[in-house]
Amino acid sequence: MNDFTATESGPDTLALAGEVGIYNADAIKQALIAFVSDNETLHIDLSGVSDLDTCGVQLMLLARSEALARARTIRWSGHSQAVLNALETFNLGALFDAPATLLTN
Repeated sequence: MNDFTATESGPDTLALAGEVGIYNADAIKQALIAFVSDNETLHIDLSGVSDLDTCGVQLMLLARSEALARARTIRWSGHSQAVLNALETFNLGALFDAPATLLTN
């Protein structure tokens, strides 16, 4: 199943949930770019992410790059186990605010 949702769950907060990957790439990209474009302060909640593949990681990198290009700060939180596993695989935890103590478990 290719379930994915992106919900603005509070002021300047986007909550991602479900499968963040290749099968949902267009929807994920649109949600992330719109969120980065429309908000000054950026907080992305990853607690609902059930699967994160290489494409999903690339989309997270795109969102980070777009935020930096606009001189905006982006904060990532609520890293699910799927997110932590992917970030550990690619050694990207520090770029996405992953708690270092959780990456080694």
